[in-house]
Amino acid sequence: METLKEIFNSHGLIALSSAVAAGFILFIIKNILWRILRKTVAATTVTWDDELLERLNGPVRILIIYGSFLIGLNFYPELVSKHNFLRAIQKIGFILIGTWMINRTIVVFLRSFLTAKGVKVGTQQFVGALVQVGIFFMGILAALDTLGVSITPILASLGVGSLAVALALQDTLGNLFAGFYLYFDQPVRVGDFVRLEDGSEGFIQKIGWRSTQIHRTSDTVVVIPNTKICNSIITNYDLPSTDVGITLSLGVGYNSDLNHVEKVTVEVAKQIMKSIPGGVPDFEPAVRFKNFGESSVDFDLILRVKHWTDQALIKHETIKSIHAKYLQEKIDIPFPQRVIHAPTPLDR
Repeated sequence: METLKEIFNSHGLIALSSAVAAGFILFIIKNILWRILRKTVAATTVTWDDELLERLNGPVRILIIYGSFLIGLNFYPELVSKHNFLRAIQKIGFILIGTWMINRTIVVFLRSFLTAKGVKVGTQQFVGALVQVGIFFMGILAALDTLGVSITPILASLGVGSLAVALALQDTLGNLFAGFYLYFDQPVRVGDFVRLEDGSEGFIQKIGWRSTQIHRTSDTVVVIPNTKICNSIITNYDLPSTDVGITLSLGVGYNSDLNHVEKVTVEVAKQIMKSIPGGVPDFEPAVRFKNFGESSVDFDLILRVKHWTDQALIKHETIKSIHAKYLQEKIDIPFPQRVIHAPTPLDR
């Protein structure tokens, strides 16, 4: 009751009138500014600026009300000196509102970044919640420190507790942060065909917080901890593109016309590339002779498939077609053989 009397005396009315007038003017300025900003962000091609403007609307309104309140208090310092809670509000108001605005701004930018990276909505919400808790916690600590409350014991307790939790959940946390790495750096993505250094290979079926699931071509699923994925040498057959080059090793007899062999082989390979599913139709196959073998002139036939898993069918059809064409063209595919020259025995 006494506080109400203080507010509605002459000094209080002046302070109240000043606060209302300041708030009225600030809200007019804010509305004009917001109209200009809405037109500006509507003309851009990105969407994060529209979301940011809308999410800052509420905090800015609270900031105007708080600023108007402080202006009114400046006209009534006697009231502030009598009530400790008013001094506390003066000290921590900007900190809390600033924390709120920083939190919303960072969340908008983070969500835009994660969306561009193709991160799922559930993951975005989880990461956003962690970031918001961290920002609000730092804001509360800053407010307590401003009020003169010692935060050293709080930080020490949190440090000891965090260390105990980290030791107890060492493997789990390791897999958790490895999952973050896989999401953000994206050395592998869901749907990629990969091979690990231990020989495990297949399609990435799921990347979770603790483990990654690989669906093998044998129709089985291998569950691998995220830390092992991060520490392994990974061959990703879908990066930078899904189509890959393959080689088929062949050999012909020493009496073969190598120019004719090259021409016939490339013709067959071109037909395979265009007619068999999985081949790259516009790719130009190539023959590269590489060495003189024990029983044949060896060479590689270079082909290209749309995906690593298409190579089995392409090789299968290529071998059949080349074998038939070589028989037709009388090109010799020699059996492994070794010729031994023995000196003629001396006449006795």
